[in-house]
Amino acid sequence: MKCGTTTLHRTLSQHPDIFATRKKELHYWDYRKLKPIEEYHAYFANGLDYRHPLESTPMYAYLPQVIKRLSRYNKNLKLIYMMRDPVKRALSHLNQNISRGKVPAFDNMLSLEIEMYDMKRLWRKRAWRRKFLMGYYLRGHYCEQMQTILKYFPKNALHYLRLEDLIKNPTTEIKNICDFLEIETFKFDLLHENSRPHETRDQQAIEQLTEYFRPHNQKLHRTFGVQIDDWLN
Repeated sequence: MKCGTTTLHRTLSQHPDIFATRKKELHYWDYRKLKPIEEYHAYFANGLDYRHPLESTPMYAYLPQVIKRLSRYNKNLKLIYMMRDPVKRALSHLNQNISRGKVPAFDNMLSLEIEMYDMKRLWRKRAWRRKFLMGYYLRGHYCEQMQTILKYFPKNALHYLRLEDLIKNPTTEIKNICDFLEIETFKFDLLHENSRPHETRDQQAIEQLTEYFRPHNQKLHRTFGVQIDDWLN
């Protein structure tokens, strides 16, 4: 969430071999009780002649139970995982919730503290489903999420990239995705959706997020080799 999946979905939809659902986030697999599979397949009814059907729902990577469900559904899925500086991701997420009236504009730090309290409480109870949390912290646990994916899928089923690299070098990053999907490269327009600006002036919140994510970023670099120098700075 807030890592550029809308940008990627719109950009890949231009490829002649990819059928991207008109509704980007289907949220089929992240409900406790699944609807009939025919309802899911109906989203792809007009794309039967395409090589790759595509949907983009960030919540899937956030909930471990969903990855398990996806592996049971189809072991041959290709999974594309997007990342972004987790501090900027959290701030963008926070600003979105402020704009939607979910949290007041003046309590950035309080929102983070409440979630941290709930997260620690849930950890003690070992609850797997934390969907009701805002996820300012947990959604930035990229290493753990990719490790969960690789628990249920082979390594060659996962391709990961950073939003920063997609914006800076779109031709290279899109080519890498095409290679991953074993399809030809193509001419495209990077249909980038600008995220909400990080307007918070709560320096304490920014510093807390920065320090919180530092070890998580370092673990991500050690485990998967993801570039994090610009995130740390």
